Amino acid sequence: MKNKKIRVERPLPKINADKKVPELETGDSPSFSFIHLTRSGKFRLESLDPAVYREACALFYEKMNQLSSESWTNILAQPKSEGTEKIDFREIRISPSGIRPAKDEGVWSFRFGKGKIDYRILAIRKKADPTLYVIGFDLAHNAYDHGS
Repeated sequence: MKNKKIRVERPLPKINADKKVPELETGDSPSFSFIHLTRSGKFRLESLDPAVYREACALFYEKMNQLSSESWTNILAQPKSEGTEKIDFREIRISPSGIRPAKDEGVWSFRFGKGKIDYRILAIRKKADPTLYVIGFDLAHNAYDHGS
């Protein structure tokens, strides 16, 4: 005699569509994603001269390591003079891949480098997500208006 398998159908859980997504805890540290990195070569690290590419990558890694070890509270409290700045999305000249941020979303700029290497990481942070979505790099100070 064969054993018959009995399939039990379970009801699907109900989802409350009115429930709001909680705000990100400002004590969380960021993680990084490159899924929305621009396809435009001039805003990617690969566009750098081979003589500085390796050092720029090392400095970028150092900056990511620093940011990922800090809380959002500390990161957002850094003044522009220390390299952290929020820019209106409409002011940047980068087209992120696969995403079009809302008008009220900003792009975060994080300075990295030393000496002659003075670059910016440009990233988007969504409200309830600790991930920084890197959309490109400002390597020639032409991704947005840096002011005078």
